[in-house]
Amino acid sequence: MTDENTKMGCIGCGVVAALAGLVIAYKSYTTIPVGHVQVRNVFGSVYDKELPPGLHIVNPLSGGNNIDVRTQQLEEKLEVPTKEGLIAGLDVSVVYHVNPSKAVELYSKVGLEYRKTIITPFIRNATRDTVAKYVAADLYGAARGKIANDVYLAIKPEYEARGVELEKVLLRDVRIPQKVKDAIETKLQAQQQA
Repeated sequence: MTDENTKMGCIGCGVVAALAGLVIAYKSYTTIPVGHVQVRNVFGSVYDKELPPGLHIVNPLSGGNNIDVRTQQLEEKLEVPTKEGLIAGLDVSVVYHVNPSKAVELYSKVGLEYRKTIITPFIRNATRDTVAKYVAADLYGAARGKIANDVYLAIKPEYEARGVELEKVLLRDVRIPQKVKDAIETKLQAQQQA
């Protein structure tokens, strides 16, 4: 009976070893989808180089986080004060992407929630600060493009310092009280007739 127990024990050990080998082999490969890079880490240490899209052999003990490096858009609805103290509603779009070569830095310093941590707060703050320098009529006139550009210039260095490339800031919609809107339209019509 001992020979039979020994055979069963060897078979059991072989099955366990085969399963362990399959798990290690499975964990030694990773596939990164198009439009992403992967930041790898092992035991709390982040690797210093991002993995580009494709199939890669990796340390089976390491873990990875995919970071989307494609162009993304964030839409914000804001209530901001103008120079004369009027509260204007603005729909703002921020078009941006993560710089693939700075994904490790972004992950290490900000984390995976970078959209909540830096994208949203900076656009809100810069939009409020910028619109406060203009009167409500500027939001409807030719200065609208300048306002969007001023917001862009205010946040671009903040984003780039953290690994995010700002592509565009768009002011999509402006909402002000109807009386003010009517007064602005009347003034613009008078200017056109003159």
